[in-house]
Amino acid sequence: MKKKFLLDTNILMRSPNAIYVFEDNDVLICNTTLEELDDLKEKPGETGYNAREAVRVLNDLREKSENKNLYEGIRLPGGGILKIVRDCTPEEAEAKVGTFPDEWSLSKPDNRIINTAVKNEAILVTNDISMLLKAESAGIKTENFKNEQVSNEALKYLGRTVVYATSDIIADLYKEGAIAASDLYESDKLDLTVNEFVNILDVENPSHSAIGYFDGTCILRLNYDNAKPWDVKPRNIGQRYAIEALMAPADEVPLVFLKGSAGTAKTFLSLAVGLEQVVNQRNYKKMLLLRPNIKFDDDIGYLKGDEMDKILPLIRPCLDNLQALVSHREDSIEETQDKIRELFDRGYITAEALAYLRGRSISNTYILIDEAQNTTPNQMLGIITRAGIGSKIVIVGDPDQIDNPKVNKKNNGLVYAASRFKGSKLCMQLTFEDEECVRSPLALEASKLL
Repeated sequence: MKKKFLLDTNILMRSPNAIYVFEDNDVLICNTTLEELDDLKEKPGETGYNAREAVRVLNDLREKSENKNLYEGIRLPGGGILKIVRDCTPEEAEAKVGTFPDEWSLSKPDNRIINTAVKNEAILVTNDISMLLKAESAGIKTENFKNEQVSNEALKYLGRTVVYATSDIIADLYKEGAIAASDLYESDKLDLTVNEFVNILDVENPSHSAIGYFDGTCILRLNYDNAKPWDVKPRNIGQRYAIEALMAPADEVPLVFLKGSAGTAKTFLSLAVGLEQVVNQRNYKKMLLLRPNIKFDDDIGYLKGDEMDKILPLIRPCLDNLQALVSHREDSIEETQDKIRELFDRGYITAEALAYLRGRSISNTYILIDEAQNTTPNQMLGIITRAGIGSKIVIVGDPDQIDNPKVNKKNNGLVYAASRFKGSKLCMQLTFEDEECVRSPLALEASKLL
């Protein structure tokens, strides 16, 4: 049965192309939403860009239609009708006294949008929890915008698994470098994903094991299991997996996702491999640091100085890890800071604001996005599509520590992009286990208890 959906402003602000995902159903947008988009279009960063992009999408559809009138309705590619509807008037709202609480004022945009949904007998689509609760309290049908939501099943994928084999098969992997996936114990019951890491345990002696990854047909031995990038030795199996993904050449694995709780060395390992690849092996011309924090869009202008001066306070976690990587025990604080400053001065490392990436093509660069759980799916699309020939993108974050109020555990850019790239030959991803926290015993205890 065909339905009518009225989109809240926040849906278009999160996903300017949202009107295309409702199949053959009708999509409605009210005048209040157009006014809000107009008010937001001059805002800096992602907010202003998305508002302008949403208006452009609507105008492009209008230009391509026969009647060129959004108020009369135009046909969407999926078969539905897109239509701009006029807001509910005070008289119309008053006529529905039994539907709306008396204290609801039409001076508030949310109330006008809710009332207009009732007027048009449409389902209100919003990701604003307060608005959703208000609408439901008035008996109005609502839905979340689920196109960017990651399912519970997708969240369970860790990029790693445990399998079993006989001692002879494990010996073959060490000797030959590869074994057929069908050689694994109960292989017919396994559902391995391309580039998924595997810990192979001996069915008779679990202390005898080997690790590798699935290439779609075979289990391959890790190529960089003995690597110590920037003299960093992996301390657990998760770190061995991570180094494999990070060290893989950009023409083979240009995209890596590392997820996990605080203290699992996600950023530390990524920086160590970056320094090794840029400074020592010269596989990339530079390492680009990005930390997609909401402050990049909101507050970047208040600090004195040039772009670098404004960004450095926002990449403190990366600088802390760089300090641990470049300092020696006998170094003073000033000597360590001089080493880090030299890496930036010589162009080995640069840091940029997320807002300045749009429209660029970045080649031969090791790109590290830290705290990626604070990005939106639209921002993540903008980041990944910036990668040119020879670039590798490393996306790091903890989905359980989100500071951006616009996203949650199921719809942030990190988990959204990771779920979409599951099984891609161009991507490796890994979720660290809480027990692999190496920051301190206290950090490990906190990850378990809190």
